[in-house]
Amino acid sequence: MNLPPEDLDPSLLTRASLLLRLRNWEDSVSWSEFYRLYFKLVYSHGRRAGLNHSEAEEVAQDVFHSVAESIATFSPQPTRGSFRRWLLNLTRWRVIDYRRQDDVMAPRVRARLPEHENAGTSLIESLPDPSIVEEECWEVDWRSAVLDAAMARVAKKCPAKKFQVFELYTRRHWTAAQIGRELGMNAAGVYLITHRLTRKLKKEVARLATRIG
Repeated sequence: MNLPPEDLDPSLLTRASLLLRLRNWEDSVSWSEFYRLYFKLVYSHGRRAGLNHSEAEEVAQDVFHSVAESIATFSPQPTRGSFRRWLLNLTRWRVIDYRRQDDVMAPRVRARLPEHENAGTSLIESLPDPSIVEEECWEVDWRSAVLDAAMARVAKKCPAKKFQVFELYTRRHWTAAQIGRELGMNAAGVYLITHRLTRKLKKEVARLATRIG
């Protein structure tokens, strides 16, 4: 489903409060929510960079390991999206590092790079800036991740048949008539369910953005 940009919080920032909670490694609730949302973002970037499924998953695991090690030193900036930009640079670094492993020039290149297992914000930000296209793809993937998380919340809060109607209409782009024939209901009912669940989805997106952004 494609919501207009104004229907998604225009910043969808990661709030400092969540970042502070992540500094507590025992806060499993915050880490689980963070992981569910950002894993897809990091994984998708790896796939866009040409990694296969298992490679992108491995890179994502490496990135989250680095976040856990570095989050205590990360200082959120007042600019919008500062954490996501930091995460993008960290992800790019891991992708480059992963792809470099099989390069015949790897020993020489690696010798020129500093050790970065416990790298903080300053070293990550020393990387060349991502391209405009790369940043745009990152934002697209971010919004997709937020929508998916919001959809999952809506699915848990409504009857299965209603959510099926909503998903068929908004994501599979079935017509109201097709859905009606398949599920034994009239078109008016399809439109009513879709309208109500669209409102709920927007509220979930806003609530999720408020909690994490």
